[in-house]
Amino acid sequence: MVRQRLDLFGKNLVHGTVELHGSAVMEVEIPPTDAMRLDLWFVPDVAKRRSAPVFTGALRAITSEPTVIEIWSDTVDKREFHDSFYKRHAWLRVLEMREKRALPIPWLWHICAGKPQSVADGFDFRQIDGLSGCYTTATRDWHVSIVVVGELPKTRDTVLLRLLGHPPVRRQALREIDAMPDDAWEKDLATGWVRRVQFDLHDPNRCRMGS
Repeated sequence: MVRQRLDLFGKNLVHGTVELHGSAVMEVEIPPTDAMRLDLWFVPDVAKRRSAPVFTGALRAITSEPTVIEIWSDTVDKREFHDSFYKRHAWLRVLEMREKRALPIPWLWHICAGKPQSVADGFDFRQIDGLSGCYTTATRDWHVSIVVVGELPKTRDTVLLRLLGHPPVRRQALREIDAMPDDAWEKDLATGWVRRVQFDLHDPNRCRMGS
């Protein structure tokens, strides 16, 4: 039940955030069978971005182009990592059939609470310059990156992503959000989902999810 609540919270929080800058669809089924699903499919929208809060850091990188987003309450293992490439390829073929033309390979972002060390070592992931906690492969043509939530800097532009971290990281992010003005867009976006999955925004130490 804890993992289910974390998954629900993570998917909806990221969906609500990236949707400010484009079109986002959650739990995307890959035809012709519903056996495969993407956590999130995102396509940027220049018009929406103009009137939305400015994204910097990891959020800006994630929303810079059409992107498959997979969200993990812990880490992704090697088998799951391989599967994500297969799902992205299958989804790309669906999009190309709809558009009746070849399309660029979408970027694939894994958002993980902790660092998937075996994946990072096996696929030669390296930190992205200027983006603490964000990694990509030495060979850019893989079109894949990882956010390690526990390594993100404690700044306002990472606070929503840090809600997806392990309990100590999440509690710190909750305290920061609680201290924000009531009209802060991050607070407005996060509060509903925090309450729905039984966080207590005003007393982070009472967090029941994974404590």
